[in-house]
Amino acid sequence: MDGAIGGLLGVIGWPLAPFLACYSVFQVLFKDGPSEPNPIDPAIKDAARKSIGLNCEQFYNVAVVGSSGTGKSSIVNGIMGYKDSYKDAAPTGESETTKKPRAYRHPDLRSMVIWDMPGAGTMNHPASTYFEDKFLCAFDSLVIVTAERLMSIDVKIAQQAQQFNIPVLVVRNKADQALEAKIRKMREQRSPASVPSDLADVHQLRIQEGGSNDSNATKVSAAYEQSDEYQRLWNEAVGQLGKEVRKTVYRDMKNYKISTRRLFTISAWNLQEFVQSLSQQDLRRDYLRLIDENRFLKVLIEGVLLKRKREMKKKQQHDD
Repeated sequence: MDGAIGGLLGVIGWPLAPFLACYSVFQVLFKDGPSEPNPIDPAIKDAARKSIGLNCEQFYNVAVVGSSGTGKSSIVNGIMGYKDSYKDAAPTGESETTKKPRAYRHPDLRSMVIWDMPGAGTMNHPASTYFEDKFLCAFDSLVIVTAERLMSIDVKIAQQAQQFNIPVLVVRNKADQALEAKIRKMREQRSPASVPSDLADVHQLRIQEGGSNDSNATKVSAAYEQSDEYQRLWNEAVGQLGKEVRKTVYRDMKNYKISTRRLFTISAWNLQEFVQSLSQQDLRRDYLRLIDENRFLKVLIEGVLLKRKREMKKKQQHDD
């Protein structure tokens, strides 16, 4: 199995097609439970099982954490390849919809369980004891979801996770909203002649209304998203957003000695589309534009598969 994992992780960094070729193999690797035990105190395992139903022996467990309102539940759905409206998806909403830890077994990677955790730093889930209360030391990986900047609770969780050698991925979510705002601003600043206005105006109206059910408007909006002009604006907006992230979340992670290699700028909705396309073995979704969604998925799977193996290797070396 080690050789298979190494080979897969070696090719998955190539363009998107290898993801499709590898995904069925990942399904095989996650068909059975972990071959190594979770190297934490048995008393903590037992307490986590009794308190929230965490099963460390039969499943790999990933916790999606962060402040309220950052889109954690949509990220949970993205990892599973579920649209927010899907019947088995994690509930989403503007208010705090997750009151207690909720577990979702991955539909394709069957021994992986994704946990939608309550918002950190609230009255019911105080920051001072959040890591301990939610048994985060018992998880195989943590995904910290942020919006525009890193919060103090995010830093606290990441630093505590590092003490337990738990892989931490920091997600700057809602990139799609930020990009659309930048594209709209660039359109307003430029000459009307530089943009196919009819297409662009209908597209922007759909965005502002949260998406229209009108079939003609949908077709026009989709046509604009496929235009060369939109692609140029999108590329420029991505560059601007990247600079902003480096001045905020990236800088904070560096200051607090949190690995910046595990920072990802993504759209939860694009992640949902991307993983769904992998599950359906179809990458022909020309309208799908990815920033870090594919890299995020690769690093998440890598961390989950290899974390326990590294811990066991360290233990064996120590015993020897």
